[in-house]
Amino acid sequence: MFNLRLFAFLAAALVISVSNAQPNAATNPIVDGFVKPNANLYAQGIPPIPAQLVADLAKYGDFRGVSFVGWHPSNGAMLVRQRAAGASTTQLHWLPAPGGGLQTVTEHADPVTTATIERQGKYLVYTASAGGSEAFQLFRQDLDKAGAPVGKAVQITNERERHARLGWYRTNGRSTGEMLIASVPLDRFLPAAERDNIGMTLRLLDPLNPGTSRALMQLPQTGWSGSTLSKDGNTLYMSKYLSANESEIWAIDLAKKSLTRVLPAPAPAPNPSANKPSYRSPRLSANDRHLLFISDRTGEFRELMRLNLASGAIESLTGGLPHDVEGIGAGGDSDDEDLPNGEGEALLFRLNVNGQTELRAMDARSFKPLAIAGLPTGNVASGSFKPRSKLLALNVNGAQSPGDVWTLDMGARPQTAATLWAKAGSSMDTSGFRSQEVIRWKSFDGLEISGLISRASQSF
Repeated sequence: MFNLRLFAFLAAALVISVSNAQPNAATNPIVDGFVKPNANLYAQGIPPIPAQLVADLAKYGDFRGVSFVGWHPSNGAMLVRQRAAGASTTQLHWLPAPGGGLQTVTEHADPVTTATIERQGKYLVYTASAGGSEAFQLFRQDLDKAGAPVGKAVQITNERERHARLGWYRTNGRSTGEMLIASVPLDRFLPAAERDNIGMTLRLLDPLNPGTSRALMQLPQTGWSGSTLSKDGNTLYMSKYLSANESEIWAIDLAKKSLTRVLPAPAPAPNPSANKPSYRSPRLSANDRHLLFISDRTGEFRELMRLNLASGAIESLTGGLPHDVEGIGAGGDSDDEDLPNGEGEALLFRLNVNGQTELRAMDARSFKPLAIAGLPTGNVASGSFKPRSKLLALNVNGAQSPGDVWTLDMGARPQTAATLWAKAGSSMDTSGFRSQEVIRWKSFDGLEISGLISRASQSF
């Protein structure tokens, strides 16, 4: 009996394989105008699938979103990531101007999604793994004055560990040219007796002289993430994951090599029945007097809160909003010694409003709400200010494009509409695709429930 659902699934699987891997005799060979399932797929009772059908369907799965990564420090070009047409992995590219052509920077064998740029634009450091292993390493790619790559990328971390960038290291507000990184040993390089007690090592790494990297201290166990460094370079705040519902924030004294739990505050006596909330995404305020974080400590929703580091007082900044805070915006991972103007004046955060992500802003010092006008339609995935500027780069996902990059001038008066810099690549006409709509209804107990509905476009 013909199984229509299984036929559709198999056709879709072949579409993904064809669009992402470029068909050849070893993957999905074409025989007499039909696509033959590869040797790893056993198909029974499935009619032959025409190669033309697979080609016609491929465009529905071949959307190549663009995402903002950073800014060139001098020529104004934007660093973005995208999978180029015909390529199988995401790489980094320069975008010199809105709507301009992409200039490829990296050609790594595996996807490259994150990077940071040295403050004079002499090189960038990116993260990549090998063969999908997720054993991430750091690589330095040298650049000429225009930003074009010079020579091949150089691996600057030890392959016996997995590494993550925590940001450029500064003391008293000035960059030392070193990066603060976190390293975790890989199981396969450890004796069996040590695999149950793995920790994380904090290091300072000079990308130009990786052989001189030095360990600062060892953190117990793993699960550390979301770092923010004080301006004097002495204290690092990180979130410690405990479970899906519980996490903590710790202060790490890099000079004394000591750890102090900041949130939740140590109680006089443990209370096993007490609620154990989540504390995550720590970020110091512009003057280092407050620690901003996201928590559900007061109720159902995750709120943006601030901790007064002197008094220990905690205040919710979004307590009146019945929505989850999804993330706190940042000024970008830039090796710039000056505080970005926009970041110094505006605190960005993302709010989940009935399933749709909205960008909100507060004054960075008074924490009073700021209006944002001119935002494009869609879900704002992230926002980052350009150093020494009030120009805000936005990653936006919408029904007509799953990954566009826009800029918004927060300093313009009156505020103007956002400028489209790069649009996701696709061979389809998506202009007729309709945005999701919020629908609401009453539950059995009279409370309102909301949901999202995706209506079909008029034509394909």
